[in-house]
Amino acid sequence: MVPLALAAARYLGAALVVDLDDDDEPFLRESGHPDLADAAGRLAVECLADAALVTIANPHHRAALEARYGLAGRLTTVVNAVEVPELGAEPGPPGTRQVLFVANFTYDPNI
Repeated sequence: MVPLALAAARYLGAALVVDLDDDDEPFLRESGHPDLADAAGRLAVECLADAALVTIANPHHRAALEARYGLAGRLTTVVNAVEVPELGAEPGPPGTRQVLFVANFTYDPNI
């Protein structure tokens, strides 16, 4: 989706924010898919150069991504999940709480 979003952002003159979620290039390489890793790397180089902000879920991947793709100052961590404390009271009135869940439902942990 990033190439489409990049084209739309350029056309509209809008800032592009990309959520990488994971560091796919080394993951694919370690998983025995060097061709896919190379493709992911080429796509990242092409698309991330114009991104105003890039997010990553795992803070441990941050330094490698900044170095590999030149993202210093444009990369931030946005975790995928948070620990929710037990509710001590009934939920508030309708409209006072919101939840956003964005996921790929073909990925087993999300199902």
